[in-house]
Amino acid sequence: MGKFSDFVLSLKEIVVVYILQYIVILGSSYIYLSIDPKGDVTGFLTTMGYILLILFDIIVAIYLYLRNKRKEKKVKVANYFPIVYLGIGMAVVLNMLIFLFNLNNEMADLNIYLAILSSGIIGPILEEILFRYVFLNRLRNFFTTRNAILLSSLVFALLHGDIITMIYAFIMGFIFAYVYVKYDNIKVGIMCHISANTIVIFLTSFNIWILLLGLFGVWISIYLILRDNKRKVLVS
Repeated sequence: MGKFSDFVLSLKEIVVVYILQYIVILGSSYIYLSIDPKGDVTGFLTTMGYILLILFDIIVAIYLYLRNKRKEKKVKVANYFPIVYLGIGMAVVLNMLIFLFNLNNEMADLNIYLAILSSGIIGPILEEILFRYVFLNRLRNFFTTRNAILLSSLVFALLHGDIITMIYAFIMGFIFAYVYVKYDNIKVGIMCHISANTIVIFLTSFNIWILLLGLFGVWISIYLILRDNKRKVLVS
């Protein structure tokens, strides 16, 4: 019972952030409709609503990072590239499989620049700080690192909608968590997450050549990461 209560208490930042995000969306929609009762709420949410959410996420990410700041290992700049390849490769492979079996859902009609800024950059930064930098590290105080990675990945998945998206989020969340723990540097996890989310924005349908390129990206990234480990890529 002790570990369960510890786990529940570890969720507090995630719960608060998600509640506040909904308040920002609902609150801004309410204000918009109060000003213009016949206004286009959908259009508002896909423009100003997203901009407000982006600003909110930036503030929260900075606050959580500074409040939970901890000493991390330094990683050579060159060793970020395999991590980027891994994020891109896994996202490409999984999305191509989703397209192949017609499991994808329709995406919101977002402006491409807003999509890149929100889903491709700001979202990953906040999620890595929230789920890995704060939540995962807190879980490691009560659970083994392996179990902490699994639990954080599961919670990350459960907050991502339908079953297909949850499976996708669990796999990617596990990779982000593993990368973060392995390198003990949140910037590595953030780069992996940003690369994965950004490439997904440009994937619209199944293509065998893109799938093969994704598989090659996963293979080469794993090879480079294993090779770099032998060369002690981490520096103090």
